[in-house]
Amino acid sequence: MPLSVPHLVAAGGSFDYFLHNAGYVVGAAIVIAGLLYGLKDIGRLSLARVGAISGVSFSESIRRRVLWVTPVAIIGILAVAQFLDPTDPQDALRQTTKVCLFATGLVVVITGIILACTNLPKEIESRVIYTIVTKPTTRLEIVLGKIAGFSAVSLVILLIMGAFTLGYLKLREWRTRAWLREQLSAGHVDVQNRSVFELYADKGLLVTKSLATPQSAMVAKRPPEPGQPAVLTGGESQYFAVPFELTGEQKRDIRAAMATGNGGLFVLNSIGYEQRLPTEAEAKQIRDLRLPTAAFGAESEGPSLLPSLPTLAPIHLPIPQVLVHLYSKNMDRLDERMVNEGKPVNLPPGGTARAVPAPVDPQFVEQVLALDRFYVLVTATTPTVDYQVSETPTLLAFSTGPDASPQLIAPAPSPEDPTRPTPPLIEAHRGRSGMQLRGKSGGGGSMAVFPFRGVAVRPAADGTVTLETNIGIESAGEFDRAENVTPHMSLQVHNRSTGRTSDPIDVRVESNRVVPVSIPAEFVNGGDFDVYMRGYNDGVWYGVEKQSLSLVRSAQPFSLNLFKSLLILWLMAILVVSIAVFTSTFLSWPIAIVLTLFILLGHWGVSQLGEIAGAQIGADVTQSLGLDNPTAARFVRGGVGFLTDFLTFVAQFLPDVSKFPVTDDIERGVSIPPATIGQAGWVLLGYGVPITLAAYMILRNKEVAP
Repeated sequence: MPLSVPHLVAAGGSFDYFLHNAGYVVGAAIVIAGLLYGLKDIGRLSLARVGAISGVSFSESIRRRVLWVTPVAIIGILAVAQFLDPTDPQDALRQTTKVCLFATGLVVVITGIILACTNLPKEIESRVIYTIVTKPTTRLEIVLGKIAGFSAVSLVILLIMGAFTLGYLKLREWRTRAWLREQLSAGHVDVQNRSVFELYADKGLLVTKSLATPQSAMVAKRPPEPGQPAVLTGGESQYFAVPFELTGEQKRDIRAAMATGNGGLFVLNSIGYEQRLPTEAEAKQIRDLRLPTAAFGAESEGPSLLPSLPTLAPIHLPIPQVLVHLYSKNMDRLDERMVNEGKPVNLPPGGTARAVPAPVDPQFVEQVLALDRFYVLVTATTPTVDYQVSETPTLLAFSTGPDASPQLIAPAPSPEDPTRPTPPLIEAHRGRSGMQLRGKSGGGGSMAVFPFRGVAVRPAADGTVTLETNIGIESAGEFDRAENVTPHMSLQVHNRSTGRTSDPIDVRVESNRVVPVSIPAEFVNGGDFDVYMRGYNDGVWYGVEKQSLSLVRSAQPFSLNLFKSLLILWLMAILVVSIAVFTSTFLSWPIAIVLTLFILLGHWGVSQLGEIAGAQIGADVTQSLGLDNPTAARFVRGGVGFLTDFLTFVAQFLPDVSKFPVTDDIERGVSIPPATIGQAGWVLLGYGVPITLAAYMILRNKEVAP
């Protein structure tokens, strides 16, 4: 549930609220001041005079032959397209689409900056503006006319480049589909690629799809069941993460407990487990890793890990363990020595979930308290052990001494239900292509679970719907290449409404390539369903993420998607022109160009620095400087944190050009949603209106004519 303004003010005070919303406050102040200051000029505003100034600016730009830049851009596109390295025919067209839009955006932005930054200073220098300001024309009409005129120039360039892009891509698609039909009819296509190439030849390569994505992705031993613990497979990089947000009162209590000299901060894990006999390969892995073992059987004492194991002779099994680490809110791992000195934590015998404390090193407690949000990440490390993770497997605790009763701290509240703690995030450690999922012959290994909720889809004429998989291969391992041309996985769909589960469907995996899979529509009816995927090949590690699976809802013409992308680009061009006109009102044109570029790129640069966790940088700097003095270390961490907050504060006054994603969706063949166009429009409105009024106020107070 989003916090309201009163909540924010109460939590951090009115000054903190201003710091976190300074960009909105200043923007609103500029708009109010501009409207009040220019009330008379707004009342005299004439669209006819704005149109006349716009027409003059447009005509002058055309006379300067700015449109000649489009043939140069087209020649550049044709040259670059010859050096692309696509993975398949469709990827070739998508890469070409990206090149076309990148070149179009580059031409539009640079042209808009140069025209808008040079026009007004040169008119003032040449005294051409005298003939304008001596007429019954307001400074507001001059600013609006300049912006409208140069935006019209950008629109013409976009229309030319858009027409070329559409024609060029359609021509390449027609030629590629003809080539594919020839290759398919001649039998020159490999078995693993044949179904995909047949789809390209039949449906086309520029098809634009509307996709539904899963709510999340998790890697576990078996499918989750309501009311039952999730099960993780030990030794396969699987983990769960629990978020914590300490209040000011809790931080004060922890500091008071630590000040006694006997107090401590702990991580309490309550994890059940089941253990089984190791296979030959697992036994070798246990020996190679030198994992601690215990004897069970006739000579064992105490509760048995395997109650059903016959007591004929003792057997050595690995002791169930977990690794506990702390991560920042951006999921960057903090110092590995923080919890239990970085050593594994043994779980109690018997397999029953019982609270096991893992101490936080006192020298790192202050660093933990400096974080506004952090995660406790628990890794299931021991092979042959299946870990059972409940809804609240982890708590924090602190006490004033060994004999004192511990005070418990629950996880952060759930965003969906603030009265309940956030459930654990269950995943696997990531490699190059995503979370690592280990394959096993027969599909008996762990699975990736993709939950879909509230998805409406229209089945095809044959009563099927299409899922698209995009799985990476982390490690190919050793498998029978004579029988397995490529690694493959099984895919099943479980309908939560009907309780029915589809039969396993074999999916051939080409690393980081989209593979379509058709399934009966009955398994997605109702919109609430889960998709399970398991790897079939021993020794193969698959890379899965939330984006590794999607459901095709519908198809749209590519021309419509290209129009949406060009519309977003035009909205960005209007913003660029507005900023350029603003800088040109008080600077010479060379400096205005530099400042315009800084304003446009500044938010991106500041965000790259500000997104890094300040506490983590402070810890790294402290270690690099070898500061053992707690006061000095705290000072360094505080200084780095202040720098991070300052960069975040500065970013509020700069436009976020990442809200204009021109190529992200169209490059993947995905329909651009209206929300994407809407967010671009809001950025233009929220930044363009204040900066236009600021340009008007500066120009009105500037002597541009006697």
